[in-house]
Amino acid sequence: MSAPVKKPAHRRRSAPASPRSWIRANTLGWLDKVLRAAGHDPIPLFASHGIDPDLLDRPEGVVPIARLAPLLDHVAASLGMPDVGMRLAQQQRREETSDPVDLAIFNAPTLKDAFLYGERHVAYYCTAALLEVRHSSANGPICLYYKFGADQIHSDQITEYGCLGAALNIIALAGSQPLEVWFRHGPLSTPAVYAENFAAKVRFGMPCDAIFIDLDDWLRPIERSDPELHLRGRALAAKRKADTAPFSAHLRGEIERLLPARKCSYDSICKWSGIPPRTLRRYLADESTTFAQLKDEVRRDNIRHALSTSDLDLSELAHYAGYYDPSSVTRNMPRWFGAEGGKKPRASERPN
Repeated sequence: MSAPVKKPAHRRRSAPASPRSWIRANTLGWLDKVLRAAGHDPIPLFASHGIDPDLLDRPEGVVPIARLAPLLDHVAASLGMPDVGMRLAQQQRREETSDPVDLAIFNAPTLKDAFLYGERHVAYYCTAALLEVRHSSANGPICLYYKFGADQIHSDQITEYGCLGAALNIIALAGSQPLEVWFRHGPLSTPAVYAENFAAKVRFGMPCDAIFIDLDDWLRPIERSDPELHLRGRALAAKRKADTAPFSAHLRGEIERLLPARKCSYDSICKWSGIPPRTLRRYLADESTTFAQLKDEVRRDNIRHALSTSDLDLSELAHYAGYYDPSSVTRNMPRWFGAEGGKKPRASERPN
């Protein structure tokens, strides 16, 4: 394919270049199955790369790319799985999802609609990923450009996983096949492995990572699409802030989970995120907040929610907010809710 790739037909969406870049934790679930199928125990592997194995039970969480990329590289180099990225994508394909973004993509009217929607929402899956549509010529093939980047962290395994998972999965919706697949890196597996996964000519050492498809396929209807599910998925995704949520929003979720267990320390948050303490402070400062401020806000919101929806006594409220001393609740309520202290616990529930 010799036609030059022209400038993007759509405004470029730059992938964040930061160790804060993350990928959805459900990726760990797929990797867990891939490793177990190959006879490996994934739990010590996750832990040795600073990834909390408990994330397997929290697929809505996130995994720092700075932890996942070295893990995949280790699996490829040390466990005899040079195609681990492609195996990961195959596992993802086999599992259905009811996620709003997936519903909108898989039930789009045409392949073009599906890919353009995925282009706008790829940050929901991975903040380091970029999808972009480029036209090689007026009536020529469509170039589906794929890029992964996070600071100086680069993983060829994640590139191959993303190429299959993010792009080919969408192409397959219309029963289409790519004309060519381009990778910037060299081959990681045998030609037979690439032929099995991509069913197209694969070129290495190219200017970009991309998939080319025929213009007719680009406009092809998705026969099994459900218009109602497409609209429902779009509506639900529009209400959810996770697509573009700042890093602090994901920290709030982890703080909320840890508070009732009284394990919400700065060290535990650093372990969860995989980010060093000083670096984490700087990232939060970039968003004009601190860990202490986020923790206080979550406590306030937890207490407000509990007071409006339940009849907990003071000790239970303290536990809900992660306090050991119930008097901490009454001491902070005026600051949180004003002079009246909001809906205070009954006098009989206050400490003597």
